Amino acid sequence: MGASQTTGTYLIPRLVGSFQQKYPGVTVKLTVGSTRSICQEVAQGEIDVAIVGGEVPEELMDNLQVTTYTEEEFVLILPPRHPLCMKRQIEKERLYNLKFVSLNQNSTSQRFQTRTLQENGLNPKMLHIQMEFNSIEAIKSAVQHGLGAAFVSQSAIQKEVQLGLLHSSSIQDVILTRKLQVVTNRKRYFSRAAQCFTQEILTAADWYGIQQSSENRFFSDKAK
Repeated sequence: MGASQTTGTYLIPRLVGSFQQKYPGVTVKLTVGSTRSICQEVAQGEIDVAIVGGEVPEELMDNLQVTTYTEEEFVLILPPRHPLCMKRQIEKERLYNLKFVSLNQNSTSQRFQTRTLQENGLNPKMLHIQMEFNSIEAIKSAVQHGLGAAFVSQSAIQKEVQLGLLHSSSIQDVILTRKLQVVTNRKRYFSRAAQCFTQEILTAADWYGIQQSSENRFFSDKAK
């Protein structure tokens, strides 16, 4: 299996744990990396199935089958005693008065956030970025210690919100979501284990579409 950074850290372990309870004899090897590197490994046949949150490289699409798995929401996190924690919703103009910590600007998640904020009528260049980090865990720790606010995947902060270590806030008229996508290789048949895993996490219609695409490509290649 393969996964992009956030997905591989916070989502995949839960899915694999559920899968292995049902199929205890299957060994799962997970590779976590950038969306680009993971998709390249799927295209090269080194990974059977991947779940990624970034944009799948266009130049690899001839070899890949991409199916939407679910949508992932990004939320604003604040230290639990921040004054804005008292508000039910935060007006988006107030974001310009906050200090922020973020992932480095070259990360897939950060590029997604920048684009989505623009689509919601905000100017990312006007946000006061105090520090950049290379991991979500570092960002969560920085927010806990009062170094700034941040946008992170909701799946990444469930435990900290439950324990009261972070506060999750919604922003008026702003919705930050991105698609998580299942990526497979059009030109390869799955192992039985990979078939079972993919079938478990997708709807019947999505799984049927992957099967049909794989079979059509197989017979097309044989005809050549």
